[in-house]
Amino acid sequence: MINISLIKKFLCLETHNDVIDLVDSITKTVSKHFIVLRNKQSTIYIPKTISKPLPALCAHTDTVFEKKPTTLSLQIKHGVISNKNKEGIGGDDRAGCYFLSQVMKTNPKDFIFCFFDEEETGCKGARAFQSKGIKQYVKLWVGFDRKSNGDIATYRVDNKELTKAMNADYFPGYKKAWGSSTDVAVLARETKIACINFSIGFLNEHTSTETLSLQALDNTFTLVEPLLNLPLKQYEEEVVIVKPYNYGGYNRSYPYDNYDAYNHNYNTYVYDTYYCPICKREYEMNEKFQNFCCGKRMIRLDSGGY
Repeated sequence: MINISLIKKFLCLETHNDVIDLVDSITKTVSKHFIVLRNKQSTIYIPKTISKPLPALCAHTDTVFEKKPTTLSLQIKHGVISNKNKEGIGGDDRAGCYFLSQVMKTNPKDFIFCFFDEEETGCKGARAFQSKGIKQYVKLWVGFDRKSNGDIATYRVDNKELTKAMNADYFPGYKKAWGSSTDVAVLARETKIACINFSIGFLNEHTSTETLSLQALDNTFTLVEPLLNLPLKQYEEEVVIVKPYNYGGYNRSYPYDNYDAYNHNYNTYVYDTYYCPICKREYEMNEKFQNFCCGKRMIRLDSGGY
């Protein structure tokens, strides 16, 4: 059952610490189950009883607005939350934060729970987190930061076994899609453990017409049992070769289309993903600012969502 008043609390928060404080207040009765790793940009909850690799569920606490809201005057029509003031709601990714908080209460021993700040400005929280330190405990990085409903986004770091499970409809109602960059993709490449990212119900993110579907958010809870019962071994990275995005008859190969984005720190940049056709590696703009690899200019990948 969706707790609408609690969702609204998540949407109205300002900072990473505010989100974590709310999560802690919600899960205080199960807090004894976790070892908590904290820094300024991330908070990780690891079950104290962990004895085998577990799926690591991830969401990000920051949010981006085309225009920073003066107030959040939330309304619900036909099961969809929006802002009467036409200034966005922050569903990307406070919906994911809400979802993790609820699973922490019901399944505290079954998952690792990860909350990262500054995803919108280059996955900075995930990059700053020393994920290799918990690699032995992670079976799969699982994001809940995908727009719309029914998508399982991959980031060229999934593998054949995982793809086979998705193609076999292991997650009913969800289909494999393609994503560009998000926290779990950064973590997957660093640890060589595959990742997937599920739709959480928001649409028109970063704009004044952003919405959050309560039905889509509720559907996400059907994923808990399949994730618990994944019959596969730990997912080691298998690089999947992708075709670069062809835009208007030619490949975009230089970072001229970045834009200033708001989270709560202004004039920071959103990072694009670039692909080297020689060594088949991918980079964020901040890693290869000159956009060259193997002596050649890299190719910008179509975002295809997040």
